[in-house]
Amino acid sequence: MSPPFSLSTCPRCGCVDLSQSRTRGFLEQLLRAAGVGPRRCSACGWRGFRPDYLVARQRRSSPPKGGQGELTPAMLERQRKEHRMHRQYRRNLHARTKKWRRAQIVLAALVLGVAIGAAAGSCGG
Repeated sequence: MSPPFSLSTCPRCGCVDLSQSRTRGFLEQLLRAAGVGPRRCSACGWRGFRPDYLVARQRRSSPPKGGQGELTPAMLERQRKEHRMHRQYRRNLHARTKKWRRAQIVLAALVLGVAIGAAAGSCGG
């Protein structure tokens, strides 16, 4: 059974030990400036956004009770599967990007060749 949802806890494991995470890009910097920063759970590695004032309040309170941050074998297996899927996605994205760059280079060479041929034809005639 999943833990009850709260903005001051991790939605995956229910742990209250959320720490600040680095921003990734301009949009996340804007969100952090607005007071909604990226957070990471120290128990399960979940990353998401939580209002700054909730996390600061949790930091001043008592430490999390034992057992809240424990991972079950099923949760660990799910994390491993997600990690494998993410790595495969990144590999595929990299391959598609390389193909697209090659196509851009071929297209640029073709356009350059046509331009040079047109310039050479207009000079000789």
